[in-house]
Amino acid sequence: AAMRGIDMLLAEAMKVKVLLLPDGDDPDSFARKHTAEDFRKYIFDHQQDVIEFKTDFLLKGVTDPIKRSEAINSIVKSISVIEDQIVRATYLQDTAHRIGINEATLIATMNKFIRSGQDAQKREMERQQRQEQLKAKPNVTMSQNTDVQQERKVEYMLIQAVVRNGEKIIFDNVETTDGQTVALNVAQYISY
Repeated sequence: AAMRGIDMLLAEAMKVKVLLLPDGDDPDSFARKHTAEDFRKYIFDHQQDVIEFKTDFLLKGVTDPIKRSEAINSIVKSISVIEDQIVRATYLQDTAHRIGINEATLIATMNKFIRSGQDAQKREMERQQRQEQLKAKPNVTMSQNTDVQQERKVEYMLIQAVVRNGEKIIFDNVETTDGQTVALNVAQYISY
């Protein structure tokens, strides 16, 4: 979670430094044990650039090739979120030198992450546009739903009329198209 937070800060073009405190201290307990001057000096002497920190932290003592490649991918992914191309290139060059990997390999990996991020942004924008389009047409949907509900109510009322009064004559002496006269009951009228 902390590493994801770091990536968010890097994406916002912030210069991020990391500082580990000794003996499991938090800033408050460390400050209580030292003078303000000692505290400032400790920060100045021990703060570390976030990418350098991440490289040291993730790769220190790791010899397994799979775990190393996962760590390197994580480092390059953090670099890939940086907007400034010069800063990105500098970090890549430095990281390649520090971990002994060809810079071109890291560049190719970084470009993959950048494309993947752009694709994800594009999908998210399309999803938001679809949601906005659906929100823009609520009246049409409500109207369609209302029409369907109204049709069902009418059908239900007609069925009730046929079941309750289907045989009841409602029109007497109705002339048909062939000239005959008939009595028309409810069911026949509804059917007609």
